[in-house]
Amino acid sequence: DQDHFCEGMAEEVINSLTRIRGVQVASRTSSFQFKDTALDIHSIGNQLNVDTILEGSVRKAGNHLRVTAQLINVADGYHIWSEGFDKELKDVFGIQKEIAENVAKAFQLSISPDTEKAIAQQHTQNIEAYEFYLRGRRHFYQFNDQAWKQAREDFSHAIDLDPEYALAYAGLADCFSFIYQY
Repeated sequence: DQDHFCEGMAEEVINSLTRIRGVQVASRTSSFQFKDTALDIHSIGNQLNVDTILEGSVRKAGNHLRVTAQLINVADGYHIWSEGFDKELKDVFGIQKEIAENVAKAFQLSISPDTEKAIAQQHTQNIEAYEFYLRGRRHFYQFNDQAWKQAREDFSHAIDLDPEYALAYAGLADCFSFIYQY
């Protein structure tokens, strides 16, 4: 029942990592195809053509959030970095920022002040609106008419909760565009 949240967290971390100079990140579509597979790190890394994989887990219980993240070397399967984050749900954006910063440190990369600001950007302060946005994105990526209608409802709920939430409006526009096209 929390898949939308876990996938949304992963997507946000991917977006944050793409902003760091020196880090190349496999696309969401490419990396998400390995969700729930039994393939080993070496096989996944070879298929994605990457040297390192960031994997993790998200557990949410009430207002508490536990995120673990590990950076794994594809060649030998050993951990380069691993950390757990226990925070309140309201700190979800801070966790995403910390993961991106720790990955940069593991690669011995520095983050410019502009990049740090972009990574720390919060599009909403309303966690419930964020949850509806994530549900909407999950439905949107199912790429069918019924899912787009559900996504449209989710994005609309997010907008009701936070009328300034630009990403929710963008999600709603994506839905209308795909519904019109297909």
